[in-house]
Amino acid sequence: MESDSGDKEFVTVNYPLWLSVQSQNEAKRGVTLFWASPLSLYQDAVKKMNDGKYSSALDDLKVLASKFSDSSQLWWDTTLVYVQLEEFKQADKSIRKMLLLDPENSDANSLLGYIQYRLENYDEAASAYEQAGESEGEGVSFFDAKTASERMKKSASR
Repeated sequence: MESDSGDKEFVTVNYPLWLSVQSQNEAKRGVTLFWASPLSLYQDAVKKMNDGKYSSALDDLKVLASKFSDSSQLWWDTTLVYVQLEEFKQADKSIRKMLLLDPENSDANSLLGYIQYRLENYDEAASAYEQAGESEGEGVSFFDAKTASERMKKSASR
């Protein structure tokens, strides 16, 4: 947005739906518009997740992911919903889509380890926990990926 003084104001709203129109005869400065409906759909999905309405949230997230498949946040949220619903095969698919977009994400690798553990794929769980590495303090504060990896390797050898 540009004011009369020429200053520009930028606002981040966590969604890439800004439309820019170049200057034209009737709009000499051009214009920037925000298309709000996907953002409100995402906000609705998050509220449903927080309210424990996971199936309904999943419906919203699937719609968004079909249109914005390059959003790692959507894949993260979708994975969390699948985990809550204990649909671990689907959770595995969605976390892997996130990891394609953000392969070094330690929280995602840690979650992949948990999902693989629940699927009883202990070797894969150990590998994911190793990839997760040390906690950056944003995940579970008491989680130790190295110990989890060693536990998974022991489980796999049984």
